[in-house]
Amino acid sequence: MENKTIISVQNIDFSFGNQTIFKDFSTEFERESFTCILGESGSGKSTLIKLLEGQLTLQMGMIKNRGSIYYLPQINTLNSSVFNTSILDWINAFSDEWWQITTLLEDRFTTELDLSQSIASFIVVALTLLLLSFAFLITPDILLLAVPTTHLALVALSQSRLALQAFHLAFHIVTTKPTFLAPCFATLWS
Repeated sequence: MENKTIISVQNIDFSFGNQTIFKDFSTEFERESFTCILGESGSGKSTLIKLLEGQLTLQMGMIKNRGSIYYLPQINTLNSSVFNTSILDWINAFSDEWWQITTLLEDRFTTELDLSQSIASFIVVALTLLLLSFAFLITPDILLLAVPTTHLALVALSQSRLALQAFHLAFHIVTTKPTFLAPCFATLWS
C-alpha cells in the first residue's frame, strides 16, 4: 500500500525564549490533502510553516518531508530591498521564462502587469497573486501559504479559491480568515 504521508511531524518542541510554541507536537499531512490551520495572531501558525519549510531549527523532535516545498511568505516579511526592484527584474530573478508567470497571472487571476513598475508600486493583493503564480509555475508537492487571506481583497479571494482548487497537489494554508477559502479544505485546524 502506498504511503500518502508527505510531511510527518514527530514529537516536536519549539520555543521563543520562555514562550513555548510547540511541546511534543505530532501530526501528518497527506498528499493531495487540503489543510487550513486557524488561530489568533501569535498562536504559532507561521512558526509551524517556517518549521515545515526549514527556516527555523527544531529544538527537539523530527520533521520528515517527502516532497518539494514552495513557501509563499507574508508580504510584510519580504526583504525591503526587493521593493526598489522592477517587476520584470524580480520575476527574472525567479525564472528566465518570465512570460510564463505573466501568462499564469492573466489566465488564473485575470491580472495583467506593467513589468516596468517597481515592486513598491504594487498593491499587496497583486504581489500575493504574483507570488502564487510562481508556485503554479514550479508545481511543488507542497504549497505553504502564510496568511494569504489577510492580504487579499474579496475579488482576489474568489480567484485564489478557484485557482487553488485546480491545484491538485498537497498544500497547507495558514490563515486567520478562512471564510472564502473554506471550500478548498478537507481539514480545518484551530
